Amino acid sequence: MRRARAGLLGLFVLTLAGCLNDRPVQNASWYDRFRSGGPTGPDAVFIEYAVIERPAGSAAINRDAWNSIDEQVLSSETRALLSENGLRVGIVGGMLSSDLEGFLANPKSTIGHRQRRLYAGNPAVLTLNGPIPQSEFQMLGVLNGSPTSINLEQAKFALSITPEQAANGRIKLTCVPEVEYQDKKHWTPPGAAGMGWLNNKPVDKFTALAFEANLSPREYLVVGAFHERGPWLGNQLFGGLNGQEKVQRLIVIRTGRATEDESKILPIGRLPNGDGIVPIASQASVSITRGQKP
Repeated sequence: MRRARAGLLGLFVLTLAGCLNDRPVQNASWYDRFRSGGPTGPDAVFIEYAVIERPAGSAAINRDAWNSIDEQVLSSETRALLSENGLRVGIVGGMLSSDLEGFLANPKSTIGHRQRRLYAGNPAVLTLNGPIPQSEFQMLGVLNGSPTSINLEQAKFALSITPEQAANGRIKLTCVPEVEYQDKKHWTPPGAAGMGWLNNKPVDKFTALAFEANLSPREYLVVGAFHERGPWLGNQLFGGLNGQEKVQRLIVIRTGRATEDESKILPIGRLPNGDGIVPIASQASVSITRGQKP
């Protein structure tokens, strides 16, 4: 079973395509693509991620995928606050479950599999939903507090991830949900700048809901939503439409140092013409045991 699964993932490594880097690659090896696709050096890191999409509320994405994910890696208070807001977070290491493997092999989202390479300390903003013409949801900033009702126009929901190098080759990811939106009452002309603005639009960062994950290169951070929470922030961040169908999403993230030594643990393959991606499932067949919690 393990051999068959490893074979499937090996084929998966060789057939994926697409990347956030603008540089085209013609018939590059996996190693060459990894080495030349962005920042390198002692301060450079990569973030690989896959956005999975399934029908909203389906058992596969709302329950089954989480059976093998450790959701106890965050403090009980942080988990409780995220849960109130409809968000759930966990880490998986070693062999991925058949549910997660199936998701990675066929994410069914327009985003699919991507890679970002950046220097430690710089945020990568991963947009997951939007723009939504009219978004209404609730957000709770503190346990036992009163929720805030939020109504935004042309809202784009994202997860901002800032990597920092940690001990033993690990990378600490600080994750903050955020939303960019249109504010006609406080609109500023092109070229305006200031705190909390992006592309001349205001950005709200939900820093009260920030959380951290400390990952080795063979561990995966999984972030998703509790569908049953309804119109809360989590379902705005990880919900959406595919045509007329309501869908639910989750994101699977792997990270590591963008160095030659790091690339050596990755399998080498031939990429198709055009931009290539670094498949997030490439380490799924390597079994490890989690050594510490974030």
